[in-house]
Amino acid sequence: LCDDFIAHYETIRPDFWQNNINSDGERGLRAISDFVVNCKRRQALERRLRREAGLGPFDPVSIPSGGVPRDFGDDYMTIDDGEEAEGIEWANIERESAWPSQKSN
Repeated sequence: LCDDFIAHYETIRPDFWQNNINSDGERGLRAISDFVVNCKRRQALERRLRREAGLGPFDPVSIPSGGVPRDFGDDYMTIDDGEEAEGIEWANIERESAWPSQKSN
C-alpha cells in the first residue's frame, strides 16, 4: 500500500500539496500527505535496520517495539543518506521499482 501511495503522491506537483493541505475542509488531502510521510519514514527505518543487520534490500525486517521513532525523519528520508559506495549500490537496487512484484531479488 505504501509503495502505491508514494508513487502516486510523487506524480503530483509539490505546490499542489502545499497549497491545498492547509485549506479548511481538506482533511482528506492532509491524511494522504501524512500517510505518505509516515510510509517514507518507515521505509527509511527499514533500510537502516537492514543495512545494520547486513540484510539485503528485500529481506524482511521487524520494526522494534514502539514503532518508528518520532524524531526519525529528514536525515534518513532519502535512499542515498550518506552511504558508502556499497550502500549506494544497495540503495540503487531498491530504487528499481516502487512495486515489490517488479523488484528483482
